[in-house]
Amino acid sequence: METLLQFASAYLLKSRDIYVAAFGIFSIGFLVIGCVVLFIADAGNFEQILL
Repeated sequence: METLLQFASAYLLKSRDIYVAAFGIFSIGFLVIGCVVLFIADAGNFEQILL
């Protein structure tokens, strides 16, 4: 996970296209939100959410 974030951040730093940077930031934010949702679901009843 850290490797993916490091690769994405390095790519964004090299990128000069504002749309590519915005898309990258949105993707990283989406991944973080997904991890938080999975963590909350795992803390609760993860099987019930899957089913």
